[in-house]
Amino acid sequence: MVPGPENPATERATVSATLRDRILFGVFFGFLLVGLHVIRDPTTYDKTLIPRLLSAATFIAAVLAVLPWATRPGRLDARPLRDPIVLCYAAYALLTVASLAFAVNVTAGFTDVFKTLVSLIVLGLSCLLLPTVPRWQEAIVKLCVVSAAVSAATGWATTIAQHGVGLHGRELMERVTGLQSSANLYAHFLDLLLPICLVGMVVLRGAWRTAAGAVAVAVAAMLVLLQTRSAYVGLAAGLVTGLVGVVACPGPLGISRRWRTALLGLFVAGFGLAATVVATAPDSNPLARRIRSIVVEPEGPTARPREGGRLAIWSLTSRIIADHPLTGVGAGNFTIRLHEYFDTDFEFARIHTTNWTQPHNDLLWVWAEKGAFALAAFVGIFIAALLAIRTVLRGPASRQDAWLALGIAMSLVAYSAGSVFDFPLERVSHQVVLAVLLAAVVVLRGQTVACTETSDRTIDGLSSQMFPWRLVLPMAMLVVGLAAVYAWAARRQEQAIVKAMLAEDAGDWRAVVDHARQAATPWRSLDPLSTPVSFREGMGHLRLGDLAAARACLERARVENPNRMQILNNLGVLCADAGDFAQAIECFTAVTRRYPNQSEGFLNLANCYLDCGHAAAAVAILEQIPEAHRNDAVRASLTEARTRAAGK
Repeated sequence: MVPGPENPATERATVSATLRDRILFGVFFGFLLVGLHVIRDPTTYDKTLIPRLLSAATFIAAVLAVLPWATRPGRLDARPLRDPIVLCYAAYALLTVASLAFAVNVTAGFTDVFKTLVSLIVLGLSCLLLPTVPRWQEAIVKLCVVSAAVSAATGWATTIAQHGVGLHGRELMERVTGLQSSANLYAHFLDLLLPICLVGMVVLRGAWRTAAGAVAVAVAAMLVLLQTRSAYVGLAAGLVTGLVGVVACPGPLGISRRWRTALLGLFVAGFGLAATVVATAPDSNPLARRIRSIVVEPEGPTARPREGGRLAIWSLTSRIIADHPLTGVGAGNFTIRLHEYFDTDFEFARIHTTNWTQPHNDLLWVWAEKGAFALAAFVGIFIAALLAIRTVLRGPASRQDAWLALGIAMSLVAYSAGSVFDFPLERVSHQVVLAVLLAAVVVLRGQTVACTETSDRTIDGLSSQMFPWRLVLPMAMLVVGLAAVYAWAARRQEQAIVKAMLAEDAGDWRAVVDHARQAATPWRSLDPLSTPVSFREGMGHLRLGDLAAARACLERARVENPNRMQILNNLGVLCADAGDFAQAIECFTAVTRRYPNQSEGFLNLANCYLDCGHAAAAVAILEQIPEAHRNDAVRASLTEARTRAAGK
C-alpha cells in the first residue's frame, strides 16, 4: 500500500514551528553571546555591570513572555533541568539569596543575588532551547567566534588608536578594556572564548574555519599584549587541559597518532621557546618583565609585592571565613565587614587601596560572603561539568561533539584558574557566557547518555519530560521582573552619583545634596564603591553648614556601612562639635580599632579626652602613634596633653 501525501496544513504548521524555533534560537543566543557584551552606559559609574544586568533581565523577561507561543507544544524537554550541573547552580543561587539573612546591609547584596538568579535562568533556558535546532553545536561555536571577534576588534582598535602598533607597558594596556570594565576582566573574557575559537578551527568549514583561525590569533595576541598575569595562568591551564584531552581521548576527537605527536611536540617546543625568550630578554622588554614579575619579587622600598597585595587581602578574608565559616557575612557585604579586620597585623603598604570590594579570589569571596555550603555548590558546578565532559569524551559522541566538549573543558578550567587571582564572578557578561557553555555540556551529556543506554527514549526513564509551564514560568517572570526593577533603580542611582561627584569637584554643595537625594532608593543604599548615598548627602549638608541634617545623614550612613573610616570620623567630629563627647569618643574609638595605622583617629580621640578634661588618657592615646606618623598637629596635641597632665 502506497502512503498518501502529507496533510498540507500539517506540513505548513511543521515548517512554521521549525522557523519559529530557529528565530528564537538565533535571537536568544545571539543576544546573550554577542549583543549583551557591547552594551555600555557612559552616564553610569560602572558602565557595564548594571546596564548589562538591566538588559539581560529585560531581554529574558521578553523571551519568557513569547516562549509559550514561539515553541511547539511538548517541544521543550525538561529532562536537562535535572542534570547535576543545573541542580548545583540552583543550590548556589538559593544559598546566595539565603545569605542575605546574615547581612549587615541587605541591599548591598541585591546585585549579586539578581545577577546569579538571572544567570541561573539563562542556564535553564539554554538547556531547553539548545536541542530545538539541528546542528546547534555548530551555531554556538559560530556565535562564540563572532563574540570573540567583536571583543578582540574593540581591544585592538583601542590599542592602536591610543598607543600605536607594538608592545606596550602594562600601565598603558590597563586602559584597554575591550567593552569590559577593566583590562583584567577583558582578558578573562577572552580566556573564556579563545578555546571555542580553537574548536571552530577544527569543526567549522570553509570561510568560517578561516575566520575562527584568524579570530583565535587575534584573541591570543591581545591576551599577550594585555599582560594580565592571572589570565596567563588561565590560558596556560586551558591549553594544558586541551593537551591532556588530545592525549587521553584521541579516538573521539579523530586525531591520528602522528597528529597527536605533532601537537605534543609543538606544545613542548612552544613552551620551551617562550620560557627561553622570557628568561633571556632584557628588562626593557615590558612583556618579559611582566611575566618574570610572577616569580621575581620587585626591588625598592616603595615597590608593591609581586602578587599585588593579594596575600594580605586573602589573609584578612581567611579571618572573615574563620569567624563565619558556614553562613558567611552575606552577599555583597564583604567590603563592609572587611574593615573590622584592619588591625595592627595588617600591612597597609602591601595593597593599593583599603576599599577592596572583593578579595581577588572568587572561591574565597563565595566562602566569605555565602558560607561553606555555597562554596561547595559553586565548586560542584565545575566538578559536575568536568565529569559530564568526561562522559561525553568516553561515550559514542560525534567528532564535533567531542571537540566542543573539550573546548568547553578548556574554557571552564581557564575560567577557574583565573578566578583564583581575580573576580570574573562579579560580571554579568562572564556569567552569561559561562551559563551557555554549561548548558551546552548538559545537553551534550544528555545526548551521549541517551545514545549509550538505549535508542528507545521510553526505556529506563529516558522519556521526554514536558516543561512545567504553569509552575516555572510565573516564578521565572517574577525573578527577572524584580531584577529589571532593581537594575533600573540602580542605574538611575549611578547616574545621579556621577552628577553628585562632578558637583563635588566643582564645589557646588547644594547640587551634591540634590543629586544625592535623587540617588536614594530603597533598592540600593550603597554606591558602586560601597559608600552610602546618605554619606554623600551628609557631607553636602556639612559643607553648607546644616549640621543637624548632616549628622542625621551620617548616622544613617553608619547603619548602612558601619565600618567605613570617613563615616565614623566625620560623625565623630560632628558629635564633638555638638558637645556629645560620649558618642564622639565611641566613633573615634571605633576608628582607632578599624584603622590603627591612621593617626587621624587617634588625634581626634585624644582631643575629645582633652576637651573632657582627661589629659592623662589623651597622652596615652597619642603616644600610641609611631614617631614616623606624628605630624605637627599630633605633636602639638601631645605637648598640650602632657602639659595638662603634669599640671594636675
